[in-house]
Amino acid sequence: ATIYNEIEFVTGDQFTIEDEEIVISRFETNLAANPERAKHALAILFPRLQTIWKMFPRESADEVTLNRHKRICTKKYHRNYFVFGLDKRNINQSDISKILSSKNISLDFDRFLYSVDGISGKEQSQKVISLLDQICETVHVDPLLSSDFVKALLDRSDWFIKRDDMVSEFILTDNKRRIELILISGIRRLEQHDRDNILEILVKHSSGIIIRAEIIVMDAAHHGLLGQKTLRESEQIFSKHSIEAAALAIGTQLEAACQSDVIWDTPRPIDILWLLRDLRREAFLSEWLNAVINDNVRVIKLAKKLPSLSKISSSNIGSRWVRTFKRKDWQDLFDVDTLFCRLEGIAFFNPDAEVALRVLQDADQAEREFWGN
Repeated sequence: ATIYNEIEFVTGDQFTIEDEEIVISRFETNLAANPERAKHALAILFPRLQTIWKMFPRESADEVTLNRHKRICTKKYHRNYFVFGLDKRNINQSDISKILSSKNISLDFDRFLYSVDGISGKEQSQKVISLLDQICETVHVDPLLSSDFVKALLDRSDWFIKRDDMVSEFILTDNKRRIELILISGIRRLEQHDRDNILEILVKHSSGIIIRAEIIVMDAAHHGLLGQKTLRESEQIFSKHSIEAAALAIGTQLEAACQSDVIWDTPRPIDILWLLRDLRREAFLSEWLNAVINDNVRVIKLAKKLPSLSKISSSNIGSRWVRTFKRKDWQDLFDVDTLFCRLEGIAFFNPDAEVALRVLQDADQAEREFWGN
């Protein structure tokens, strides 16, 4: 009964700050025929109890592996053990395997997404999250990330990113991050030849430029090519020579997306600007941004996209996510005051500019109020 009542706590689905003695008192095993054996059995089932009881840790599997085996100790799957059938938020593993091993991945992928389209509200979001999370769990364990699947995922990545399906626990997780984890986890399970094939797709594929660039930039950074410290070889997924060439190629593509205005058709234009900065292309960025600010149409688009989500906390309102505008992040690339002046001038005759100006002003004020910048 105790485990049933405390299931969300022992799986980590619920986080509370309590005195250690109070927590321990809720998990006494004295009523068992063999209290010590009962304690060890529960600690095996629920590794979190090992910390509470200060036992030597026996569970070394990471969260993705635990999820892959649908253990009762996981936040995602513990409910399956208390219902007659599959938790409606999850997806049959056979459906995941079918998509990954299909001879026509795009068709089977679209069939599943079409079925999700018929669901409304929160349940639809839960299905999409489960789809991406369970794919990640599967490719994390087995070398099932095929070139065809990567292409199919990239082709649909903008759709997933636009949906967001944001979950905020200790960190913010959305579909963009979930897709990145699928690719990173899956590539690590592949042999070098297959990794090289995936990298070629990341460089040359016609869609999914944000995801493609994120993976390439991340690995280039891990190799120390972008000014950061070189990480261990186990943290790198491609060869240094290959990723260096890929980083140059993707940087050129990102610049082209800006120059051709394709950037505004992507789900997150500001991500492209951050990627260019990571690739150390500040000179191009500064020139392009100043040209945008001097354009009556594009400056409105920029102003609407600049605010970003920030988590704020206070004793009065608790924790919540708001949109803020961080001037310090941009002041080395363009004059922020000039941006506001341009919008104010256009707002006199353009209602859309007035809306964009108000959005940016509100985000700027939120940043000042909550962070004092």
